[in-house]
This record gives sequence, structure tokens and C-alpha cells, in this order.
Amino acid sequence: MILEQPLVIPNLIGNPVFRYIFWIPACAGMTFLTIIAPGLLWFGVARAQTIPPPVSLTADPSSPSPRSQFTVTASTPTFDKDLATFDWTVDGKKRPEFSGIGANEIALAAGAIGSVVKISVSVARPTGDGGSSSLTVIPSDLSLPWIAETSVPAWYRGKALPTPGAMVSIAAVPRIVIGGSALKPEDLIYRWRIDSDKESLVGAGKRVFTFTASTLPQTTHQIDMSVEDLNSRIRKDARVLITTDAVPRILLYASSPLGGAEWYSAGSAATRPGLFDVVVEPFFFPLSSVASLTYDWTIDGAAARASVQNPRVITIDTGRRANENISVSATVRALNLFQNSFSGFFNLFINQ
Repeated sequence: MILEQPLVIPNLIGNPVFRYIFWIPACAGMTFLTIIAPGLLWFGVARAQTIPPPVSLTADPSSPSPRSQFTVTASTPTFDKDLATFDWTVDGKKRPEFSGIGANEIALAAGAIGSVVKISVSVARPTGDGGSSSLTVIPSDLSLPWIAETSVPAWYRGKALPTPGAMVSIAAVPRIVIGGSALKPEDLIYRWRIDSDKESLVGAGKRVFTFTASTLPQTTHQIDMSVEDLNSRIRKDARVLITTDAVPRILLYASSPLGGAEWYSAGSAATRPGLFDVVVEPFFFPLSSVASLTYDWTIDGAAARASVQNPRVITIDTGRRANENISVSATVRALNLFQNSFSGFFNLFINQ
């Protein structure tokens, strides 16, 4: 439909003349503007103003975790909520305990993954008009396990911790069920952000996000991510904080040719006269730096040399010593780390 409206506009020599403006609906919220006048034809483009709906519902969070609490808020941008009466319905049942004048927010409990909560509200004003809106909330789950790419022994049962300059990888593990069917994680869209509002990684199936931690100790990185299905039916948000609060360190252990480091012998051991091996285990060094580590050994304060093939292990000949303590120390040097020298000690007692 074309709307015609007369408008008086001064002409080029100052005399008022009638112009006619034709508004022609177009796409993407735009309208074409045409001015027709004697000797003048002008085309322009004006942006149409979007009028918000009288009532809209939002949930926080939009997809709550199973069995958790969430809130639903009714927004009324075109009139005062405090003068309006809200009538709430949840899963087809009237909820008078939630309803009333100015009652534009309610709190509900989510069910299991894949369940559905249907909420609707009807809003009435003293003038007789108002509006209504409805919303469907689907619970889901999203966890963000992470691992730092730092060195730990193969037998170590703890977690590799982030140190300054280390790489950290985070994996998104979503559990989303819609209509009784679990959505495949690789078919979801992932959006990652780190320490800012700028998206660092976006795309379908982008479940793993890797970043390099700050080289400064005690730096906290905030990683935010969201996941949604291709049809935008559900969106789940999660956040994890990762701090470079671990410090690279070395520990010395007794070592055997077949079993390697004996984890229960950190720092000391007793043995009979013979050959005895001590090994350095570096903890929480960025993996990128492990290959360049250098090892310096001392035995009872005197410099000792380890084998070129395995500089992490020193072999001590205790055959001529009995009822004595032998002090072993190692210094590990690293390049491109905030701290570049690390020391460890081992006390060896020789039984008779």
C-alpha cells in the first residue's frame, strides 16, 4: 500500500509550494521516500521504527541446569508494570500465587534434561488494554573441563596446572535434549570469548578452545562460551576462570631401571651399598619448554655428571660407603620463563 501525505516545503527561491511524500514499504525495515514537486524529483531512504510488543517474556538463565532455579520476567516497555495486573500460567495451570498487580517476575524450578516448562502471562491495564506472551524453557547441561599443557609424571594422579606462559585447552561438554532426542555436540554452534567481549572462536563443532596464558604469575583469565542448536531453539551459557597460580618446580625421586621413578620416595630414600639412581621430575613446566631444560647435578656439594642420553638421571656408586648420608641436588634451568632456575634436593642413607 502507498500512503500519500502533503507537506509544505520552501522551494529554492523561498516561495512555499506543495510537495507530496510517498512512503513505499520495502524490505529489512526500510521505506523508500519520494518527493514530487514542480521541477523536482528526489528519492531517499528512511528507516522504519520498530515498535516493541506490549508484553515479552525472558528467562534467566535462558536454559537452566537440571533441577535448578530460574526466573521469568515479563517486560512491558509501552506501559507501567506497577499499574498492570499479571496473570501467570505454568504448564497449562493457573498460578494465582504468582499473579497480581505489578507481579512481573516469577521464580520456577527446572526439571530433568529434555523436560519442558511452558510459561504464559496475560497482562491487563486499568484502561482495558494490555497484552500476553508465552515462553518455553528447556533445561540443559554444559560443563567446561580444562587441562593445562604442562609437564607432570606419567604416574601422577593430579591435574596438570597452569603456569605463566603455558597453553590451556578447554573442552565444552553439552547435554541438550529436545523433543526426546539428544543433539549431537558436533552439530551445535559454539561461541568462545576470553577476557573481553570479542569472540575468539565461533563455529559449528568448535568444542575445544586453546589459548596461551599470560606470562605473569597470578593472572586470571575469564573464558565465556555459549552453545546453541542450528535452529536457535536453545542456548546455554557457561564460564570458567583459570588462574596462573601454579609454579614450576622439580622433585627428586629414587629410580629403578625397570619401574622408573618411585613416587613414594620424594626427597629421600635408604639403600644398601651399590649403584643407586636418582631422577628429576619436572612439575608444571610449559610443555613447549621441557625439551630445552638443562640439568646440573651435585653430590655432597661436588659437581657430578649425568649421562648424555638421559640428563634427568644421576647414578651414584655407594659401594664403598656404609652408614652414611649422601646429599644429592639438581638445578634445572629453563629458557623463556618468568623464573629460569629451579632446585631440588635428595637425601640418600646408605645402610650397612
